[in-house]
Amino acid sequence: MKPVSAACARMLRSEGRGPAGAWPISTIEDGLLRLARRGCYDWSMNASELLARIAAEPGKMGGKPVIRGRRITPSMVLTMLANGASREAVLEAYPALEPKDIDACLLYAARLSDAAAEGGRTVAAE
Repeated sequence: MKPVSAACARMLRSEGRGPAGAWPISTIEDGLLRLARRGCYDWSMNASELLARIAAEPGKMGGKPVIRGRRITPSMVLTMLANGASREAVLEAYPALEPKDIDACLLYAARLSDAAAEGGRTVAAE
């Protein structure tokens, strides 16, 4: 995935959008598609292909979802990113992962957040 360039960041600001974390969940995919159309984001896989990389397997990691059958959960990747790790640091920590696996984790988290919001649930701070 290409990083968002300064020109693309200006384009998003001119459209009244903040950083990805500030977008409402319903507009995240729309925003990424807009970036892709302008060459700012590599969206070469569709959402279904990305999400197919993540599945729960009985007997592996306690039945938690794992990435491409490996003993790496989306939560492990997302926790690293949330703690400030770069994509490169995640790939270094988990050499079996591919860049698209990180994209899959982010989309997976967005979908889970959307589903939780629809159900009126939130995740409280610990």
